[in-house]
Amino acid sequence: MNATHTAIEQRLTNLGLAIPQIVLPASEVDLFRWAVVACDQHSDNPGYWRQVEETVGKAPSTLRLMIPELYLKDRDMPQRLKNVRTAMRHYIQQGILRDRGAQPLLIQRTFADG
Repeated sequence: MNATHTAIEQRLTNLGLAIPQIVLPASEVDLFRWAVVACDQHSDNPGYWRQVEETVGKAPSTLRLMIPELYLKDRDMPQRLKNVRTAMRHYIQQGILRDRGAQPLLIQRTFADG
C-alpha cells in the first residue's frame, strides 16, 4: 500500500467512509434468477416465497443468501442460517460470486418515469 493510498483511506475514515470489498456474480449467472426482491408487502406472504422458489429453481440466487422475514421465527432458524453460510462459501468457491477487490461502486437507477 503506497502513501497516497493510505492518505486517501485516512481521509475517508475521517469522514466515516470506507472503500468496500466488492463481490459480484459472475457474468454467466442468470441475473433474472439471481436477483430476489423482498418487498415489505410480500415479506410475510408464503405464496410469494413459494413462487420465488419455483422461479429460482436450482439456479444460483440471492434467495440462498437471505432469510425472508416470514421464516425468522421458525424452529429451523439455526439450519436456515447454516444454509446461508454454506451457500455463500459455495458461491465463492465455485466462482459464482467473484471478488472484484476494494473499489467504489456507483449504481445508477432509472425509474419508469425517467
